Amino acid sequence: MPLTREQSNYINTGGTVFLPSVAIDNTLGVRGNSVFDGSVSILNNLGIGVSTPTSTLHVNGSIRLNTEADGQVIKLYGRTSDNFSQIATRKSDGSAYLNLLQFHGDTSFAFVQNTGYLTNTTSFAERMRIDSSGNVGVGTSSPLAKFHIGSSTTVSDFRMSNSVSSTVLNMYTTSNDVVLTVVPATGTLQLGTNNTERMRIDSSGSIKYSGQVAETVTVSATAANTTVTYDVITNKNVLYYTSNATADWTFNVRGNSTTTLNSMMDIGQSLTVVFMNTNGATAYRPTAFQIDGTAVTPKWFGGTAPTAGNASSIDVYTYNIIKTASATYTVLASQTKFA
Repeated sequence: MPLTREQSNYINTGGTVFLPSVAIDNTLGVRGNSVFDGSVSILNNLGIGVSTPTSTLHVNGSIRLNTEADGQVIKLYGRTSDNFSQIATRKSDGSAYLNLLQFHGDTSFAFVQNTGYLTNTTSFAERMRIDSSGNVGVGTSSPLAKFHIGSSTTVSDFRMSNSVSSTVLNMYTTSNDVVLTVVPATGTLQLGTNNTERMRIDSSGSIKYSGQVAETVTVSATAANTTVTYDVITNKNVLYYTSNATADWTFNVRGNSTTTLNSMMDIGQSLTVVFMNTNGATAYRPTAFQIDGTAVTPKWFGGTAPTAGNASSIDVYTYNIIKTASATYTVLASQTKFA
């Protein structure tokens, strides 16, 4: 059936019609099946399943594509200036974009959702999400950090491995200092500061330190008087009052003003605290001992609680607290004079 460029017709077919090469710059409507065995040049819009196409290709219905020999079903050619191309979905009325699949030459790829996050799914279930702030979540739809792994199973959530048994994990500070290293070849865990190893746990579980090992002492120009409160979270190991005591005192051990020691310790754990009291000419001493404000009677070294302090000296009181049940403790105490 010969056609010219100027024709504007409908082809009514009861079966399949084979058409030669045609060029259409106006309107051609085809009712029925048509096979073009030559080239087709359409200078305006092409509509399939729609009589008033609004785009270069406007399809109302499903599309089937059979692969080429090289396996490429769809080829997108980017614009000349930057090789940018994209596939977009919009609302049915065309008012807004819903999703964008963007290709920027051979340098980047992006999938953008109008909802403000990017997801990756398998088997119709979400597996990964990047939210609007850039946080990445695996196993969680609400990532709370730059990389957040969530799981509701007993399967290991995070695993790193390599084939040469060398270092599998290094953690760095913003100044590029190594702070944590895991070395499977030697079975060691290494901790460091200022790009220098400070502590190592070896394959046998032994802990080795490099540099000086020191306990923390809280030094305070305070005088013991009535009640001395020892906050474990703040004072760590040792509390030292450097001013002369002015009265006997009750010694109370707690976590801090909002945290009980009972909530910090498990049954079977022990904690040793040290209080260093400075006495002047008058020898003051502790007259009661408490944990979380509740009286506990210590067992004193030698079998007897001290009845006085030591004048013009530093008296060191050591309390070893052993938790035996909830809010129940055995406390071993001692007094030592330094002058």
